[in-house]
Amino acid sequence: MRTTVGWVLLMACVSAAGGAETGGTIKGVVVNETGTPVAGAQVLPLRVEVKPSHHVHLPIHEADDEGRFSIENLPWGTYTVSADKEDDGYPNASFGVFADHNHPFPVVTLELASPTAVVTIHLPPKAGAIQSISVVDAVTGMEMNSAAITLRRAAEPTHFVGTSTTMTPILVPSNTDVSVEITATGYKSWPGKGEPIKTAQIKLSPEQGVKLEVKLAPDGSKVNSVALFSPAPYAPARNIARPGPKPSNPILSKAVEPFSVTADDISVPLEKLARQYQVPIGFGALPHGAGTKNTASVRIDVETGTVRDVLNAIIAADPVYTWEEADPRTINILPRDHADSLLDVVVSTYSFQVADAGDGINDLLKAPEVQRWMAREGVKRQELSGATSHPSTASAKGGHVRRNNASVRMILNTLLIFSDSHYWTYYRYGDHNQFFVLSTGD
Repeated sequence: MRTTVGWVLLMACVSAAGGAETGGTIKGVVVNETGTPVAGAQVLPLRVEVKPSHHVHLPIHEADDEGRFSIENLPWGTYTVSADKEDDGYPNASFGVFADHNHPFPVVTLELASPTAVVTIHLPPKAGAIQSISVVDAVTGMEMNSAAITLRRAAEPTHFVGTSTTMTPILVPSNTDVSVEITATGYKSWPGKGEPIKTAQIKLSPEQGVKLEVKLAPDGSKVNSVALFSPAPYAPARNIARPGPKPSNPILSKAVEPFSVTADDISVPLEKLARQYQVPIGFGALPHGAGTKNTASVRIDVETGTVRDVLNAIIAADPVYTWEEADPRTINILPRDHADSLLDVVVSTYSFQVADAGDGINDLLKAPEVQRWMAREGVKRQELSGATSHPSTASAKGGHVRRNNASVRMILNTLLIFSDSHYWTYYRYGDHNQFFVLSTGD
């Protein structure tokens, strides 16, 4: 008896020391609305944190030829599990506008007592698609590549998704009344204020395609923005963004009052310009001690001129930087001769439940690609601040902004467009540049 008990205790000790499970597994199958497995579906697990709108994004997993998947070695915690196969027209139901109320996506908790969860993910019915979008200036006829599109469920307007009009085709939930809004800085939106929402409402069948032609009227012009839908062949696979030079940003021509600032560096006049004239600006500063202007201060004086003149004056005050127009219609300030590794990190899939840009950055910092960069660079700590007191008018529950294969800089620019913030700043500091600050402001 003593020998038997000793053997059991020994095995228990070995299990605790070397075989105890430290993570769990989520496995299952992805099916369509008829229950048929969907081969090659993209499975997206997200770890839910204390704040309901915050998730830790994990790498995407691809289902096999039978629609099955297995995601192993996941830390203990609660996860949502969603899927899509957009190239075949199946959207992701975790984005509010595509929500399938009959089959909500699974939510599971992994813990030592229940280390494995088996789930079935039901994809929504195949979507319709806006196959192409042409946006031009209603006065000049010039093509515009930097407008934004927002889709909302007509019956549930707090469920929406937004992206750039260049990211076509754009999936649209089928058999659902969906309102469409096109916006661009310096232009009247479509539909205009006071116009009935049904003037910009569509309802597509599964695998139905349309094209959208939009004429946006500049602010202050006497014409109104107009748009027209027409049939188009259905092809949900993503197209390459249209090539060619970007049109001039009308906000650069906005007149400014006398603009005078004296400060320790150019971040102060950039912030003033962004706030006072509502210019979306992103500033990626050089690391501390990497060649920025060494004078005690910079002074910007523009008696008469435009936003472009102020930007040129700011760059002249510290010529290691340059500025460029970015998509969607933001201005980026960046070093002339230095690549910034964080801002150039490409994130495969980023989704943001719109509340404010500070929360959006918090989610962005948890992306696996950003986490790997932080580990490689030896960043020990990050500081985060953001404008949270003025939520966007699009900030209701269920709203999402999504970017695929986008750089951190592009995602930050998108956050400015879909929140009330007007600028973001990034810089590294410390004896070995081991810290960084990423902040937003309204």
